[in-house]
Amino acid sequence: MDVMIRKNQMPGPDDDKSVLQFRFLIEYLGSHDYSHYEISNFCRPGMYSQHNSSYWKGDHYLGLGPSAHSFNGITRQWNVSAISRYSDLIHKGKVHFENGIPVPVTEI
Repeated sequence: MDVMIRKNQMPGPDDDKSVLQFRFLIEYLGSHDYSHYEISNFCRPGMYSQHNSSYWKGDHYLGLGPSAHSFNGITRQWNVSAISRYSDLIHKGKVHFENGIPVPVTEI
């Protein structure tokens, strides 16, 4: 959809309408006992995403597969996104990370 919008093959979303819809969503879910956290997540009390909590706590995690992200306590890395390239690198026993970013201790 992004490509089609950039090529003017379809209109982009209306910003004012998007804001109104998001505000409605926040109010509606809030009135039905859902908490709003992060940017676009909602949950019932005590049901926060365990997956995301690893990021918040600075836990180590391993991403498997194309485009997956990992954190080893020092750097964040992400795997190449193209499936064929990812597979070729794995079969050749080569590094399949596209990049690594050192993470300051204050961000953990």
